[in-house]
Amino acid sequence: MPHPSTPIISVILPYRDAEATIEAAVSSLLAQTLCDIEILAVDDRSSDGGPALVERIARADPRVRPICSDAPHGVVAAVNSAWGLCKAEFIARMDADDVSLPSRLEKQLALLHSRPELSGASCQVAVPGAREGFQRYLDWSNGLTEPEDILRERFVECPVVNPTMLVRREAVEQVGGHLDSEWAEDYDLWLRFLAAGNKIAKVSDRALYVWSDDRADRLTRSDERYSETNFLRARAHYLAQLPDAGRGFALCGAGPIGKRLARFLTDEGARVDRFYDVNQKRVGEAIHGIPVEPGSPLPGPKSKPDPKDIPLLLSCVGSPGGRDRVRALAKDAGYTEGSDFYCCG
Repeated sequence: MPHPSTPIISVILPYRDAEATIEAAVSSLLAQTLCDIEILAVDDRSSDGGPALVERIARADPRVRPICSDAPHGVVAAVNSAWGLCKAEFIARMDADDVSLPSRLEKQLALLHSRPELSGASCQVAVPGAREGFQRYLDWSNGLTEPEDILRERFVECPVVNPTMLVRREAVEQVGGHLDSEWAEDYDLWLRFLAAGNKIAKVSDRALYVWSDDRADRLTRSDERYSETNFLRARAHYLAQLPDAGRGFALCGAGPIGKRLARFLTDEGARVDRFYDVNQKRVGEAIHGIPVEPGSPLPGPKSKPDPKDIPLLLSCVGSPGGRDRVRALAKDAGYTEGSDFYCCG
């Protein structure tokens, strides 16, 4: 067994009241084909037998380091209490009710070593018995494997599953690390991470992580920070920080998503100049005093040679197939996705 003082990867595993699942989670890490790891199992003030289980496992395998967080409840505080104790330059995450397949860390590390331009490596995810809507998210997320895909889609949803990540430690520290925010802390971290120019790719051959997120009692189902409204607020916050945000925004989609996103952009100090919609019933309606214009065809770069005259275009259509339709209209109008056009729903 490798000496725990020289790990290649530090894995941070926060948990609270996870007696039923923590042993399987830790065991899946100890069974990794990459053995030179340490596991920082952070007890977030559990009231069950989970900490005793972790202590027992640690006595049998010194790669497991039990840590008791004395910070207030919360995953950010738990992760931060372990971050400074990590010994490796590569840091991975894991959740206490999930399972990592044996080759997960080895393959993610190999991806980072083979592509030095990457600051983070994720992997594909499986959720046994996932509901139809959640499976659509998985299919979308698993399909984003290259840095340009992940960057392009970052305002649709969180393009990486947080506990699958393996990162270069310094890259996360340079963007301020894990912060408590008004919205999901993982989405906030990866939006900051990508905005700083960091690149993420995924191991794409098969799912290497079994995720338990599609459960009613999961934090992402019960905490207000993970609500749809707060995800929209997070998008608005980081859209308003885009280098060309001074050009203003035009929103394609005058339904509930577009209306709320416009309000949140305005709250962030951004300017919303136009609304477009392909639904003729909405054309002519005024939103925040701005009349809705026809969305087909879209005016755009082909009609105005100076980019400064063209607001950034945002797709805010939530109906099935709507995103693809707006993409086609934007392409016909001369927009470049990821530069002057972004999908936001």
